[in-house]
Order: sequence, then structure tokens, then C-alpha cells
Amino acid sequence: MVFAGTDASRFVAAPLAENGLRPDLFFISPNALADSLYLDYMEDVYGDRLRIPNSDQRHAAFSRLIDEVKTGRYATPFIRAEESKINIEGNEGIGEINAVLAEEILRNNQPAHRIFLDEGYPLSRLRPRLKPHGLLLELCPDPIEAISPEEVATDMAYWENTEKQLFAAPDFETSNWPRLTYACLRGAIARMYASRKMDDIAEAAFLQAMRLAPYACNVHYDYVMLYLIPRGETEKAIEILNQLIARYPNYQAYRDVRERLAAKAE
Repeated sequence: MVFAGTDASRFVAAPLAENGLRPDLFFISPNALADSLYLDYMEDVYGDRLRIPNSDQRHAAFSRLIDEVKTGRYATPFIRAEESKINIEGNEGIGEINAVLAEEILRNNQPAHRIFLDEGYPLSRLRPRLKPHGLLLELCPDPIEAISPEEVATDMAYWENTEKQLFAAPDFETSNWPRLTYACLRGAIARMYASRKMDDIAEAAFLQAMRLAPYACNVHYDYVMLYLIPRGETEKAIEILNQLIARYPNYQAYRDVRERLAAKAE
């Protein structure tokens, strides 16, 4: 089963499963789990083969998330409990709900199915459960203490070989969407490494993702936010943000981060 978070898996691979061409594959968008109508649809598609949370289970999962936030067992800046009011901010806040529902699906379908994540929108809550698996991330039933050296070596060798094969393909360098797809896949693995403070491995993965698609703005932004800023590499972070602003002048978030970094550097 794959949580399909990018266009590549949602609109290319998913029809294989939904049209019955690959009954052994299941594709669910992790970006839409907070939409009850979407989960109802998934139950119609896979209900006889996967355990999709019903309305009571969805409510219980959301209540568990809110209770964790209120008690301090889980911290996120995108969900705040203020007296009797719950504030959920932006796509990131919705992402927290998506992640806790993904945990519910994981819990209901393990060990019958191995579950993988093609992470589009970042799902930071799930990162303690993730480890690299080829193009994707494998979602483990429980948080894992560490990524083993053997797993890291396998991942690095896989992507080194993949990068060589891609750039050897006749039209890859001029094919923007395939390049962006592979960059996003590698960027998601880089985020996982960064969340574990595996700095050298995370940087290598980020740089590889940026080679695959130099115009992948989200990868560059994640490199700034998850690697350069935590390491105090302010000058380099500002340099990359300036490049992003030049390419996307109307995206205010890049300017806001650059201004904060510039103010701290003064």
C-alpha cells in the first residue's frame, strides 16, 4: 500500500489499482485524509481489502491528536489549544490531521500490508516511523530508534545509481516534470534524514535532489529550513532564498524568512 502524496503516484500509478489492473496495490492520498468524503470514497474502492477508519475512528484519532497537543505530549505550531477553542492553522495544520489519520490506517492494516509513503506535503508527525526504501519511504508500525548504517548505504547506492541512469537517458535533462518528480522523491528522503539530525546524509540527499531539478523550489526551501538554518549557515541560507525570490517574486514566505535571518545577522 502506498500513501501517494505527489502527482506522479496519484495520477499515474493509482489508476492501476483503482481500475483493477493491479489488485495487489493500494493507493491513498495522504493529503486528503481530513476530508471525510474522500475516506468514504476510499472505503468504497478498497473497503473489502483494507480497513479504512469509519467516522467514529476518525473522530477518535482527531481527539487523540488534540489531547496530545493539550497535554504537551505532541508539539506542533500549527494546532493550538486555547481554553475551549482549537486553532488549526493553514495547510500544515490540516497536514497534522492527515498524519494522525494515516497512523490510524497504518494501525488498522499492519501487519497484513507493508505501507509506503510518497510524501508530497510534509508530514512531520510520521517521520519517526519512516525509513528509506528505494524511491519511497517505508512507514513502520512503530517509531524506529535509528536508521541503520546498512540502510543508509543501501539508500545512497540506490540513488547514486538512479541519478546516473536518469542523466544517461536521452531526454531526461530537458524533461522538466520527470526531473521534478525525482527531485521531490529524493527531497522527501532528505527531510527524513534531517529530522533525525543525520546532517551529512541529509545534505547529500538535498544536494542530489537539487541536481535532479535545480528549479524544485520546495527542495531548496527545505534545505534552507531543515539543514542550513539549524546549522547556523545564515549567509548560505540567505543566498538560496535570494535565488528563490528571484524565481518566484510573489511568494512572500521566502521574503519573510530572509528578512528574519538578515535581522538576526545584523
